[in-house]
Amino acid sequence: MRTFLTTVFLLAASFFLLSLVGAVASGFSTNDTALALGAFAFASALYTVRHAYLVQFGRLGLLKPKLNWKPMKPDARALAVKSSLFVQGMQSIGGRSNKSATNDVYALVDKEMRDLNELGLMRPDRSDDELRSEKKLLRFLELGQEDRSSPPTSELRDVRRKDVFLNLRKRVDVWYAERASRAEAFEAWLAEVGDPDQSHLLKDGWIAFLKSLPGPDIRLWHGVATDFHELAGDRLDAAFWILQQDACDRATASDFIVGFLRFRLSEAYADYSRPDERLESFANVIEAYNSGRFVALSLQAGEHIGRDMSDGEAKEILTKYEAALKLSGLPRPKGLLDSSVPPTHSANRGYNSPYAFSDDAGLHLAYPGPSWRDAE
Repeated sequence: MRTFLTTVFLLAASFFLLSLVGAVASGFSTNDTALALGAFAFASALYTVRHAYLVQFGRLGLLKPKLNWKPMKPDARALAVKSSLFVQGMQSIGGRSNKSATNDVYALVDKEMRDLNELGLMRPDRSDDELRSEKKLLRFLELGQEDRSSPPTSELRDVRRKDVFLNLRKRVDVWYAERASRAEAFEAWLAEVGDPDQSHLLKDGWIAFLKSLPGPDIRLWHGVATDFHELAGDRLDAAFWILQQDACDRATASDFIVGFLRFRLSEAYADYSRPDERLESFANVIEAYNSGRFVALSLQAGEHIGRDMSDGEAKEILTKYEAALKLSGLPRPKGLLDSSVPPTHSANRGYNSPYAFSDDAGLHLAYPGPSWRDAE
C-alpha cells in the first residue's frame, strides 16, 4: 500500500506540474488555471491521505513518511536485527537479580523504549523504519557519553516524533547529572570521615565484634553472611552465629543457603575426600529455614548471590553432592526467596550501626547517602 499510494501521489503531482506549465503557456486562461488548481488540490489530498495512512498503519516507528523511502537490503536488515540493542543486550536487564540494575541508565532507557509502541520492540517482524528508529534514538541518547553538552541534533533529521527523542534525552541527561551529584557528595563524605576502613574493630574476631554492638544490625549481618567472596574461617563462623540469632532476617537465611549451595557444594567441590566440617551446621540452617524460624522479612533477597535459585535447583545440587560424597539425609530447602519478593516487615527493625561490609572494602563505615550532611 505504501508503494501504491506513493506512486499515485507522484502521478498526481506530475499531472499538476504539467497542468501548471499549460496554464503558464496559455497566459493563465480560466480553464487551464482551473485545471491546475484542481490538480493541485487532488495531489494535496492524496499527499494528506498518504501521510495519514502511513502514520497510522505504515509502522514508521518514530520517522517521517519520506517520499524517497527505500526498503533495507536483506543483508543490512539481518545485521540491524542481529545488532538490535534489545536483542543483544538490554533484554537481559529484566533478568538481573542485582538491585543496582534498577538504577542503571540502560535499565531506565530499556523501560522507556519498551513503552513506545511505535518501536515494535515486542514484535518478531519489526519493520525497517522501526529498526531505523531504534538505532537513531539510541545514537541521539548517547548512553555511554558523560558529556551531555552537545547532543547530536543531526539525528533529529527525518524524525516525526521529536518529542520522544528530546524527552528521553532529557531523562538521560538528568540521570547523569544526578550521578555526578551523588559522586560529588560521596567524595565530600570521604574527605570528611577520612579512611572509612574499620577492620581494626575485628582484632578479637567477627563474632566478638558483632556481639559488642548495642543491637542486631540486620543489614550488616546480611552483608557478612551472604557475600560469599572469600567467606571462610572467622567470617564463616560469624555467618553461622548470625543464622542462630532470632533477629536474623529471612532474606539473609535464604541467600546464605543459596550461596552455600552455589559456592561450597557445587560440582567444582564435589571431589572432597570428606564432607565439609561445617556441613552439619549448614543442615541445621536449612532445617531452621524450613521450620519457619526466620519470620521477619525486612530485606530484599538476592543482593550478593547473583541469579535466583529455585527449590528444584537446590535439590539437584544437594543430590549431586550426596552422590559424589556418598552421603544421604541432607535436608532440602523449601520456599527459597527470589529477588522479586518485596519485604513485608519494617526496614527499621533492629539496630542501625554506622558500619557495613563488602568483600572489596571489608568492614567499613557505611555511606549515609547524598544527604549525609543533613543526617548528622
